[in-house]
Amino acid sequence: MHKLMIVDDEPIVVDMLVALFEEEMQMELEVYKAYSASEALGWLETYKFDIVLSDIKMPGMNGLQLLENMQANWSACKVIFLTGFREFDYVYSAIHHGAVRYLLKTEEDEKIIAAVREVIQEMKESLHDGEIIQKAKLQMAQMLPLLQKECLQDIIDGVSVANSEELQARLDELQISIDVSQPLLMGIGRFDRMPANLSASRRNEVYFGLKSLVDTYMPMVFRRSSFLAEQTFFVWLLQPNERQLELNRSRLLLKGALENIQAACSISLDLTISFAISHSPLDIQAAAEGYLGLRRLLAYRMGVGKEMILTDAEPYFVDSLQHNQVDAKLKLAYKQLDRLPMFRNYLEAGQREEVLHLLGSIIDALRTVSNRDDHLALEIYYSMANALLGYLNRWSLMEVVSVNIDLHRLLRLDEFRTWGESVEFLYHLTESILDLQSSQETKRAEAVVAGLQQYITTNMQSDLSLTKLGELVFLNPSYLSRLFKQVTGKNLSEYITEIRMNRAKDLLRQSTKKINEISKEVGYESQQSFTRFFRHSAGLSPQEYRESL
Repeated sequence: MHKLMIVDDEPIVVDMLVALFEEEMQMELEVYKAYSASEALGWLETYKFDIVLSDIKMPGMNGLQLLENMQANWSACKVIFLTGFREFDYVYSAIHHGAVRYLLKTEEDEKIIAAVREVIQEMKESLHDGEIIQKAKLQMAQMLPLLQKECLQDIIDGVSVANSEELQARLDELQISIDVSQPLLMGIGRFDRMPANLSASRRNEVYFGLKSLVDTYMPMVFRRSSFLAEQTFFVWLLQPNERQLELNRSRLLLKGALENIQAACSISLDLTISFAISHSPLDIQAAAEGYLGLRRLLAYRMGVGKEMILTDAEPYFVDSLQHNQVDAKLKLAYKQLDRLPMFRNYLEAGQREEVLHLLGSIIDALRTVSNRDDHLALEIYYSMANALLGYLNRWSLMEVVSVNIDLHRLLRLDEFRTWGESVEFLYHLTESILDLQSSQETKRAEAVVAGLQQYITTNMQSDLSLTKLGELVFLNPSYLSRLFKQVTGKNLSEYITEIRMNRAKDLLRQSTKKINEISKEVGYESQQSFTRFFRHSAGLSPQEYRESL
């Protein structure tokens, strides 16, 4: 629904046009009126209007001055000027403002209605304007590095890699040169001793400096995609341009490039850096597991622990980790704990599908754990339990939820016989929270609508515009309109008209009040407008209806 304001210093003209638009376009327009340009400016300081239908020649401030004042705040507002035959000079000036139409005051009603409809159609088409799309494309290009980073982060997090076709389409769209059907080599780097007091600008300078060195020294035989993960690790996903490039030669070229980068970092950035690279090519589905292994590898320092280049197949690494091996699925689940803030956001927003999908990616791996004291499993469970407990506390839902679920068990793993039971408990609690959210949203919506219906019934003579009703319930008008129709199945304007007409019929049956008195009592300033609406509703004029009784 669009907002239309009618401005003219002749009240009879304004009231006639208001009645015309309310009758002909009540489902498309919310109509306001002003009897002077200064009154119109008062409205424009409070509300956003889409169309202004204004007289040009008015005492005090004329229509052109009104246009100049309103364009400062509402440049997108469309203006249609009403003019007389002898006002050509005004019209000529108005045309030079651009995006302004004019109509003669003597035009038929149909032509005035048609002009407003044309403006509404132009506004709809402007949303598909080529210039806007071009600006959007430019903004997308500026955001491309961020979107690329998000996509690559998802890959090493194990997200969205199950469907190869969808992943390839996303990579191509973001201009990331990875072929999901081909294996890849992975490398990660981390500065050995990054000063803790480094300023943000200096830190960014270091990161971009490293990227420049990689671009300089990385062999051209590799297609590479790189990004900064967790504000700490530089990650490279590499695929050879030549499919027949031998694996040994690939590793040799990569190690040589990393040695050059280390030397350059020490000289140009005054920092040392260590690297870990995968010994064997990885399928895209194994990228998350590969990343976890390389990150763990960098944590095992030897000797001075600086400027190392390690691979995940070297004997010292394999031997040192034998005592700390865990199931691959559990390792991936543990990595998903980094996405707990996202889980909390999904839960707050009530995004059921996303909540349950992310919950599963974190806790499903617990089903396969046999050791009740597995440290990773314990951290995963209690991290999720704390996230759910925090939500319940923030929204004061402990008492409500505890009616159906024993929340005492949430932080008592010893009350579950198996890890599988604890997983089912977390699922049950999460789904209960989501169900409660949904029911509360429905109740809140119904309460808002019921309050509005009561207000409308008892305040028919008041301002019942969508904007005013939105202010009463602290909702923006467009959302209130959708909410009302969602709950009742009716447009708000239809409902208001129906209530007014029902009340008018009661008064015509049960009282001896005059038609103009009834008109004002049910909220119509103009008896002519009331008669039009009543005839449309009942098929008879108010007088004919009374006589038929």
